[in-house]
Amino acid sequence: MEWDAEENLHLDLSVLGKINPNQTLDAVDVLKKLKFAPFSISLKSVRCSKKSNGFLAVGISISKDLIKLKNQIELILEDLPLGREKQAWIPEVMIGHYQTLNPHKMAAYLEGNTYFSTPPFLVEEIQLLQKQHTPKRTFFITIARFSIK
Repeated sequence: MEWDAEENLHLDLSVLGKINPNQTLDAVDVLKKLKFAPFSISLKSVRCSKKSNGFLAVGISISKDLIKLKNQIELILEDLPLGREKQAWIPEVMIGHYQTLNPHKMAAYLEGNTYFSTPPFLVEEIQLLQKQHTPKRTFFITIARFSIK
């Protein structure tokens, strides 16, 4: 198991796909129009994706404010010619990745974390991230930050 670096932990609210630098600037410009109040979320439950080449993730408590923000983002991005494909939204944070999996160790880990949860914490900012791949790891670069208004 390779644990994700803390700075790479994030919740995807929308995926833009592969876009060019001009499209990135356009996305930043329209996302500046976002208006949201701070809201709380909490992490809960742990799951793994599959037997090999998979990930470990923590679920997110869904709130009406989180859904409202996600919908606002989708609406704002709708008019941009990004060629995005609709994807099912799974509200979770990836916390680790693995190539191969020992099913007994993973079962014990998941069983030991069945009731994992965090106290609520405040969301006051969202970020536009760009995924970067290297042969050894995947990481994210912050393109822009958007604070509460």
